Order: sequence, then structure tokens, then C-alpha cells
Amino acid sequence: MVAAICHGVGGLLNVRLSNGEHLIKGKSMTGFDWFEETIARRKHEVPFNLEAAIKERGANLKKAFIPMTSNVVVDGNLITGQNPFSSKEMAKVVAGELEKI
Repeated sequence: MVAAICHGVGGLLNVRLSNGEHLIKGKSMTGFDWFEETIARRKHEVPFNLEAAIKERGANLKKAFIPMTSNVVVDGNLITGQNPFSSKEMAKVVAGELEKI
């Protein structure tokens, strides 16, 4: 199981599987999106656009309908949370998934 939240999903961007493909390719996931960077007034200070990078690697980005609200996406063993407001829900989802093992 791999879990990451907010900007932490950036750590998954360049992870590749044994076949050379990106770990996140074809996966549904989430992370801090570009509009949220704008709201937080950080888009000129972050080194890259995380939302664009996720899409470039072939992942299906799922964003919350309302920015800065909780959003957790589970795709197999990949669990991602959109932003800091997703922390509580993310913890519950991860705990629930661990109980299934």
C-alpha cells in the first residue's frame, strides 16, 4: 500500500515499475491542484505545477468539486489525499484499508 497526501504525491511522480512505466500511469489519484496553489498564493513559489505533472504521467486526477475541501481517492493499493483538509479522512481510509489485510 502506498499513501500520500497534498504535495506529498509529488514523491510518486518519478517512481517507475519494473516494466519502466510510471507507478501512477492509469491510476485515479489526487493531490494539491493548481487552483488551490492560486488560492494559497503559492503558485509563483512552487517549483512546478503538480496537477500538470500528474496528468503528464498518465494518471487520472480527481479533484474535489469545492477547492480546499477533503478529497481522498483509492485506486487499488494507491491512496491519495488532495490537500491538508483531507488528513482526517485519509487517516480513516488508510486504517480501513489496513484492517482489510
